[in-house]
Amino acid sequence: MFPVRIAASVLSFALLAACPDFVTDEVEDRFTLGANSVVDVLFVMDDSNTMGPTQEEMAVAASEFLLPLDLRSDWQIGVVTTDMEDPARRGRLVGPVLSSAAGDEAADLSAALRVGIEGSQFEAGLSAMWSALSPPLVTHENDGLRREGARLVVIVVSDEDDCSDEGGFGQDGPESCVSRPHVLVPVSEYLGRLHGLVDLQADVTVIAAVDPGQTEGPADCGGTSPGTRYIELARATGGGVDRVCGEGSDLMSSLGAQAAGAQTGFPLSRTPDPASIDVRVGDPVAEGDTPVTTCGVEGAPGEVVPEDPTRVQGWSYDPDSNAVRIHGTHAPAFGRQVRICYEVG
Repeated sequence: MFPVRIAASVLSFALLAACPDFVTDEVEDRFTLGANSVVDVLFVMDDSNTMGPTQEEMAVAASEFLLPLDLRSDWQIGVVTTDMEDPARRGRLVGPVLSSAAGDEAADLSAALRVGIEGSQFEAGLSAMWSALSPPLVTHENDGLRREGARLVVIVVSDEDDCSDEGGFGQDGPESCVSRPHVLVPVSEYLGRLHGLVDLQADVTVIAAVDPGQTEGPADCGGTSPGTRYIELARATGGGVDRVCGEGSDLMSSLGAQAAGAQTGFPLSRTPDPASIDVRVGDPVAEGDTPVTTCGVEGAPGEVVPEDPTRVQGWSYDPDSNAVRIHGTHAPAFGRQVRICYEVG
């Protein structure tokens, strides 16, 4: 995500009666929140005909989004839409790249988020995201959107699920998103593409402001199409899931904090034995100040976070995204380091 992550591994050998050559690989993943203060944000805004009220609420609350960014980040912001049918859009920026060095940033962002509601009902947010960040657009119409070494934060705002087929449906209509989901570009493909844009995988975060569906919270947004593909990509990058139907100021405040470096989801570098996971939160530990790993070291630094499968106070493991999530008051603050130790058989 936005933190620096360091994965360190040491080999420990356990002689078991039934398996004398059994070897476990002990891994420590480290995440320092807000370590990279240079951030490029890409909003992918749904511009279909149901999104007018959401756009307006977000535009009015633009200053709420910028407040945490202004405090902690050197930022840039670009806005595209989910419309991949209109030749004038298809991942092209709506307006200029905004930056923290400009003048009235809140007014500029407010205007940029009002992308209109004349866009395609065939919402293809992931395809639009990739089009915006890759050649030829990123070196021509979208030139300046990405900076060397900057964190990349993608914020998708939509009340429908992604329908990125990249031409697979031919002339068929949006109903193919439901009837032929196997034709859609896999979310894992977009994850791999995003990771290819940065040196550290932890410097990519996708945040989904969507209808979360019943499985992601106490209530959905009343829609018929939860943003499952957007949620999958967000979870795979450690990003959050916010309700698109929530209060505009609360939504923008949450999105801004996450863009600035707040984090509660931590994708692991390897697939763990869940029973071996140990989670600690403390001050950053630089490489060289400690052994290669602090796993299993008595008195290892940091506060131990308890496991809580109910996802209220403590950590939980999500096997679908291979990530640890920290809940409640244990969620780390800016500048803190999360160290997650685990064994891989």
